[in-house]
Amino acid sequence: LAFDVYGGGVAPPLLIFHGLFGSKNNWKEIGKTLKAILQPTRKIYAIDLRNHGQSYRSPNMTVKQLAEDIKDFIEEEGLRKVCILGYNAGGKAATHFVLENPNLVQKAIIVDSSPIESRAEAIGLDKVVLLMKNTRIPKEKTFSEGRQMALTMLQKVITDNHTANYVLSNLKKSPTDGE
Repeated sequence: LAFDVYGGGVAPPLLIFHGLFGSKNNWKEIGKTLKAILQPTRKIYAIDLRNHGQSYRSPNMTVKQLAEDIKDFIEEEGLRKVCILGYNAGGKAATHFVLENPNLVQKAIIVDSSPIESRAEAIGLDKVVLLMKNTRIPKEKTFSEGRQMALTMLQKVITDNHTANYVLSNLKKSPTDGE
């Protein structure tokens, strides 16, 4: 998983997980602020979940898999006990992780997330995900032109321009075929 680190110290680190369609960049200013407040006692990790930001892409993404990714991250970084801040989808993953691994967690803050599973279709996310998966930007287009093309398509299912641009914050050119 891709991540940014703010601060350092010996207290259990704080792992921050973004919401659906977000990325670690959503937490940049908060990470810097927390670093100033908590320095030098605690390291802060802002982490991209799978299929978000700079983290790897996978055809599968369940809450259980996201929670397993969190555990793998903790093991890879050699962390023992952590504090977790999870927002929205990151909160769902964090909740699942905490329930499965209470011995690895000192404290958890879950924001704007429900432990109840909701179907993507019920809130319209299935249309957004399908549109994003099926968007192909021709190789001859610049990234900026491709982004505008994707925004135009996305605005068919998301009428709020701010939300549509937020969703597009994960748009990238494919490393294999440039699309």
